[in-house]
Amino acid sequence: METTVVDTVVVVDVENNRDEELPSSSGVVSSSSTMDGVKPMEKTTAAFATSIEMSHPPSPHSRGRCRCLLSMWDYGEPEAFGYAVLVMGESEARIYLYAVPPFYVIVSFSSFRHPPSPTPTSRRIVVVAAAIPRRGSPLSRVVYSHSARGAAIMSFVLLNVALVELATEAAGCETGSMNDECDGEVYGLDPVSLISGVPVIAGLLGAFLMPMIGVVLDFTSYRRFVGIASSAIFTIVQAVQISVGERTWFAMTILQSIAGFCFTIVGVTNYAYLPEICDVVGRARHARYTSRYVAKQFVAMTVFMVLTSGLSFALGISGDSVKTARLSQGLISAILCVLFAVGWRLMPSRNATRDLPPGVRGVGMLAHGIRQNVRTIMSIHRVYKKGLRWYLLATMFANATVTAVTSTSVVYLSAEMGMNAVDVSMFMLVVLVGTIAGTMLALLVLKRVNPIVSWQYTMLYICAVLVIGSQTLGGAASKYLSIIWGFFVGVGLGWFYPAENLLFSCILPKGQEAEIAGFRMYCTVILAWFTPLVFGILVQKGYDPKWGMTFIGCFILIPAAMLRFCAGTWEEILQESGRVDSAGPEAGTSSFVMSFASSPVSPDASREVNEKAPQ
Repeated sequence: METTVVDTVVVVDVENNRDEELPSSSGVVSSSSTMDGVKPMEKTTAAFATSIEMSHPPSPHSRGRCRCLLSMWDYGEPEAFGYAVLVMGESEARIYLYAVPPFYVIVSFSSFRHPPSPTPTSRRIVVVAAAIPRRGSPLSRVVYSHSARGAAIMSFVLLNVALVELATEAAGCETGSMNDECDGEVYGLDPVSLISGVPVIAGLLGAFLMPMIGVVLDFTSYRRFVGIASSAIFTIVQAVQISVGERTWFAMTILQSIAGFCFTIVGVTNYAYLPEICDVVGRARHARYTSRYVAKQFVAMTVFMVLTSGLSFALGISGDSVKTARLSQGLISAILCVLFAVGWRLMPSRNATRDLPPGVRGVGMLAHGIRQNVRTIMSIHRVYKKGLRWYLLATMFANATVTAVTSTSVVYLSAEMGMNAVDVSMFMLVVLVGTIAGTMLALLVLKRVNPIVSWQYTMLYICAVLVIGSQTLGGAASKYLSIIWGFFVGVGLGWFYPAENLLFSCILPKGQEAEIAGFRMYCTVILAWFTPLVFGILVQKGYDPKWGMTFIGCFILIPAAMLRFCAGTWEEILQESGRVDSAGPEAGTSSFVMSFASSPVSPDASREVNEKAPQ
């Protein structure tokens, strides 16, 4: 693109390679006040704009840097200072504008038919750009952190296998013999019961401290600091756990609980940025972004598991779960250092999204956040009696089962079936493959029933798979049959999250997306500790672990019964939420695809992606 019309504002969409020319009067401020030749920027409906007077442009092929004062606008308010970098080429002049925080502007440029004169001259170049998040595309802002969290999930799995084996040996038992041939205890507890307490502690920490985290994210400017701090602590814990062994396994178990809580905070903080990305790029592009970063998260999980398993075979340690866990922790520590560092460097700092009442500080902030939760609960109870109220209650119980499947099933497979780290790695890979089939199954079911019925069906399916598997696969002889069982478990997980997200996007009241989506996040963690706790108690009382898995499977029948017998009809639910217009089959299918793309966060509602802690 070449032009000599310097008074034309050129808007450059770098990602889609589209140019649009607008009159300069729509973006350039007619102000006489300047600072180092830079006029203030003014927010227009089209773009941010500024004009720069270059009294002494550099010669052709040279690079020059001009530092200047920039005023950025964020939701209508002046915010930050920044700088501009001027790069001169033979046929074009490019000005890169940066602002810290919260955004930087993508390259915008004007080109010249003739190279700029090397002699002092005066030429005005107008520069504009859309409000793209600073230092990277919206996709790059979240993909690094989500990929890191995906790989970390797999490291959790391998470390838990090693902890179960070490605890079992400390109790004087052989792996796979618990509750059959050995009644040994360690620290007064059954080894399986002890290790299953890891998600219990992490869940309780989340249930009690999540309101405080939500207050910090909403009412202060420390969102990015919280994310960086929790990521740093999480990474340090992973590095320390490289030393897992016979003498350190109990300390590593305690650290695993802390790591689980930090993992939750990192996720919540990341999700808090998603609605702003949606505001900037629009819902359609945001749906594509979320589908990509979720896909990359699954890729990271698969690659990490394959890499760890391959290295363990190559090093001859595939039969030693402890050494495999050490290898896994070393790899994940290095990966987290890179991905978290890059990811949080791309994340901007943010101001408070809500204002505290005058005089509210310190502990009063927590009390204010709790009062906000209570008001939200009472409002939902009074106004949304047919659908949303029962959906949120069902979410509390259903997610207590689904989140326990990963953590508790690993303990069950290791202790009851004697599977080592590589065996469990194969199991988890098959589960990931099963999730793909599950999403396809969910789409087929959706064509025949409404979303609330589809979600009930997936609960019944998960119950059947967990109960049948736990009752029929016990014993080392069926070790590899459990891998086939893993595929059916994956189908249930791949069906569950899209069905849940679609239902939420259909019944979410218009105009309250951000507040209720944040409260939904709290509902997903408030009972996450309960099912692992019951599993551990049953094992501690001498029951076979298969009965603990059976309880977890049956627990999901409670939310299924709530939706079947307590919620209103589908038509009543849609009418209550004000989304009757989106009830058609075509709209439902489209929403489903979008909800799958961002599982477990749906972008279908413009603000549902705001999975921050409760408001």
